[in-house]
Amino acid sequence: MQRRLVIIPGLRPVRGMCGVQLDSHCVEDVMRTFVISLPESIERRARIEQQLASQDVPFSFYDAINLNNERNHYFHHCDEQRFLLNTGRTPTAGELGCFASHLMLWRTCRLLDVPILVLEDDADIADDFGRTLPFVERYIKRFGFIRLQDNDKGGERNVIRQQQRHINFCTRYPHGSLGYAISPEVAHAFIEHSEIFRAPVDVFIKRYWEHGQALFSIAPALASTSELSRHSTIVERQHANRSLTLKSQRWWQKRLDFVARAKFNVNWLRSERKRAALRMTRRIRLAGFRSQN
Repeated sequence: MQRRLVIIPGLRPVRGMCGVQLDSHCVEDVMRTFVISLPESIERRARIEQQLASQDVPFSFYDAINLNNERNHYFHHCDEQRFLLNTGRTPTAGELGCFASHLMLWRTCRLLDVPILVLEDDADIADDFGRTLPFVERYIKRFGFIRLQDNDKGGERNVIRQQQRHINFCTRYPHGSLGYAISPEVAHAFIEHSEIFRAPVDVFIKRYWEHGQALFSIAPALASTSELSRHSTIVERQHANRSLTLKSQRWWQKRLDFVARAKFNVNWLRSERKRAALRMTRRIRLAGFRSQN
């Protein structure tokens, strides 16, 4: 198993990480866990650290980016008109910083060239979180993106069914970026489509027909929002004065999104049926080969 020293700005090794230098991360070629958190969020950090420590899950804090205090150099520019169409309001510095934090971890994923698991610091993890991580790691390279949060308000089709956990294809992805696993390939696609800031990070992820990456979820969920999420670190969200023109534009945008999402789902499900048939053919041939020998 290879071990490499990688420099990752903003990283704070906590449990089980072999790097001792600030901003250094000694990694093995296995899935790593990162928690996005503002350095001053002491209560949130203590809560999530206690949960992960109790299940012996090694992780690192990633210091969340606060764009209230620094210039935005993470995006080429902010498309406020498109943001308005996507959300019905104007963007905040907190939303820019939140997206930038996830974006930097996607870049970290590409740099490490291994899948990573991302949590936000207001997550509550399931009692079997640590025991289930090998299951997630087993399938993340195949599926690319696995949501750990519940998918109650979304739509899904089952693709992997085991006794304890299932993996489902999301036919409608809900809001939230509380927790997910991501592969380097999907991280690269997300980076390529994040040059212009058009939506909060969870809205960007859920618009999979735009970035072109199928999304999956695990059930039962491995993460849920804690009571601390009621006190969001993203403040000053204000809806714009919705004129008749804006309402009309958003109405049409939602209809176009519905068609694009449906088309993506049909194409993916059709391709998956072909892949499933191919896998079955290979298993039959392998079984026949073994029986002959």
